[in-house]
Amino acid sequence: MLNPSVSFFIYMDTTADVERLYSALVDGGEALMPLGTYPWSERYGWVKDRFGVSWQVIAGRRPQSGATIAPCLMFAGAQHGKAEEAMRLYASIFADGRIDSIERYAAGEGPQGTVKHGRFVLAGQDMVAMDSHIDHGFTFNEALSLQVMCDEQAELDHYWSALAEGGEYGPCGWLKDRFGLSWQVGPTAITEWMASTDTVARDRAFVAMLEMSKLDIAALKRAFEGR
Repeated sequence: MLNPSVSFFIYMDTTADVERLYSALVDGGEALMPLGTYPWSERYGWVKDRFGVSWQVIAGRRPQSGATIAPCLMFAGAQHGKAEEAMRLYASIFADGRIDSIERYAAGEGPQGTVKHGRFVLAGQDMVAMDSHIDHGFTFNEALSLQVMCDEQAELDHYWSALAEGGEYGPCGWLKDRFGLSWQVGPTAITEWMASTDTVARDRAFVAMLEMSKLDIAALKRAFEGR
């Protein structure tokens, strides 16, 4: 079941834009943090939409890249206190990975030194991480995963091995890392194969994928082509 351990920041330029988008997302959903003024933004709200996806809509604080949307990982429960470790690990694994900033909890705000708000970038994708000491009753699960799309087998092998270290392998290119976060590591071409109008070729590739844990790009291509 979807939960707010993975949410999506949406950075808007004006308070009016925040209010408009928040209202649209909360319709049929649930307010997790009501729309209002907070110390970190003139207008902010955290909402779960009608489909169970969590969004944090905020005025300003846009990343350096100018991105509008950034996935946010909340390390709660058994994963509390591991946000910085995770950021550093991910930044070491991904191409052009880096940590842009870490804002920490001060004394009296929460467990001192843990991550209040961290920004990092993985292969050009802006990300956010935070620790939460509150007992939310949830943590990461398979309901929301992150995809890593690879052009070459060597690249796929790298991400597969590095992300799964200390975690566990799953079927069809899925894995859980040491923090319980789910990833799908697969070939870029799989999008084309699975969207093909040649249903026979598409099904051959799909059946071949069902028999794999780590995906084999060459084997999937052969299956798609009927070789």
